[in-house]
Amino acid sequence: MPLVPIQLPTRSNVARNSAVGNTTLINCYADPIGQDAKAATPIYACDGWSSFATLTSGGVTRGMLNLDDTRLWLVSGNIIYRVTTAGVVTNVNSIATSGYAYFARNRAATPDVMLVTSDGITRTISSTTASTPSYDPAIGASSFNSVCCMDGYFVISKSNGEFYISGLDAVTIDPLDFAKASTVADGLSRAIVRGRDLVLMGDRSTEFWQNTGQADFPFQRVHVANYGLYNGPAAVATMAAIDSSFADTVIFPATGPDGGYAGVVMLAGYDARRISTWELDNAIRTATKANVRAYAYPSQGNVFYAITDGATFSYEYNTRTGAWHQRKGSGLNFARTVDATVFNGGVVFGDYTAGLLYQLSTSATPSGTSSVSVRVSRDNGDTWTSARTKSVGTSAQRKTRTKFTRLGQSKEDGFQLELTISSAFVEGSNDIDMTIIPPSVHAQPYPVQMHTLYVDAIPGVSGTASQRGMIMLHADITTVGG
Repeated sequence: MPLVPIQLPTRSNVARNSAVGNTTLINCYADPIGQDAKAATPIYACDGWSSFATLTSGGVTRGMLNLDDTRLWLVSGNIIYRVTTAGVVTNVNSIATSGYAYFARNRAATPDVMLVTSDGITRTISSTTASTPSYDPAIGASSFNSVCCMDGYFVISKSNGEFYISGLDAVTIDPLDFAKASTVADGLSRAIVRGRDLVLMGDRSTEFWQNTGQADFPFQRVHVANYGLYNGPAAVATMAAIDSSFADTVIFPATGPDGGYAGVVMLAGYDARRISTWELDNAIRTATKANVRAYAYPSQGNVFYAITDGATFSYEYNTRTGAWHQRKGSGLNFARTVDATVFNGGVVFGDYTAGLLYQLSTSATPSGTSSVSVRVSRDNGDTWTSARTKSVGTSAQRKTRTKFTRLGQSKEDGFQLELTISSAFVEGSNDIDMTIIPPSVHAQPYPVQMHTLYVDAIPGVSGTASQRGMIMLHADITTVGG
């Protein structure tokens, strides 16, 4: 009888109960190519990384900034570092608190950089020197909690809802150069720029201001929305596909008017469109709120928004396809990386606990030969059979098709398959696996027998060939009693 194609998942989307759905993508993502290809939606392994720099006496990466592809500024642990394009590290200054570190730069010929932590520490950076600024006591700089730059003005938010602006292309702040996001009495958690909008985010509301060019104070409120920000470091300004066009947006975990978590959303105009799944929302709700943070990075023609708590979960959202997948590092249930920036034509990541920087890498060769293993569940993923493993071949074995026989008979709920490709990519010195759980194979209300499962992997899943992945699945299946 003809083989039956088995649908590959397009995203990680575990339902509230595994009997409803359990599709999973770990360390891999679907990359639609269209119906004119052999496989319309192949699944590729995520990109790995290699070592870039060691930050002596550093710790968790708290924030970073690429300054004109000449130097990288960052806070790791309690130290401000300067890093060259060659990975040469200089310890510049210390910083006492542990909050997230926001960086911004202006348009001056020799750019000024401002650093503000979420717990009230400010530094200004000129050339290679970081200094502690002295502000008029009336400003209340100890309540600063984020910084961004728009049209040459540094915009510094305060927890009481006020925000100050610097002089034009300067770091000086006049005590009278401030306004207040006061429509809702929820203070401010973050100031961030989206296109021509200054987005001021509290924990129950968001205000949009624009530069109208007025002499006394250039920014004016233009819109107020009744959604807020769940945690400041998780808001990221990026580009995303919105209504078939790529547009400026901000992606963030949102709150409703009552301050409760409402899902991860993406700005489309002044609307907030929910993009999260139940799986991700549940991970965020059960994590420590203060640890939830996010970043974005480009790779393989996609831009990924990555959200993590650096302790229990890491998910990435493909802003081109609108699909989520999980990330897990070696020996971890989450990714090692908690921050990223484009730097000198590449992408640099920061570590979740150690003073280490990594760079995006697709060229490293796994230390071992890749294989594909299959496990089967007949109770919607509650229990699994032992894994059965076979080689997937090398780039020279293009006619190789991996098959598994005698997978047995299911009950009326059908089969749940789990497929893992070992050594799919490399992070530092560690081979990382990718795992796929497709939608259930069933013919309810009848049981099914799966005689043979055929796995088509992308040629070169071992050795030094192209990115690992999976093209399609087929099975020899018969319905019992139908």
